[in-house]
Amino acid sequence: MATVEKFRLTLEERIRRRFSEEFKKKKVNEMELGHTTAAEVSREYQVRYSNVIKWKKIYGSKPKDSVRLIVEM
Repeated sequence: MATVEKFRLTLEERIRRRFSEEFKKKKVNEMELGHTTAAEVSREYQVRYSNVIKWKKIYGSKPKDSVRLIVEM
C-alpha cells in the first residue's frame, strides 16, 4: 500500500506549481456544498491553509465585504 510520504512534493516542486482559476473555483464550490473542508483541500494538494482561505474569499459565492447591520429597538 502506498503511503502519503511516497507522493510528497519537494519544496522546489511546490513553489513552481500553479493552480488554474477553474480548479480553484471547483474546490471552493465543493467546500461551500460541504463535500470537503479547507483543511482537507490543503492537506490533499499540499497548499497552505491560508491560500485555500484566500481562494474562498476570491471565488466564493458569499459577498466579499459583508456588513453586519444591528438594529436596536
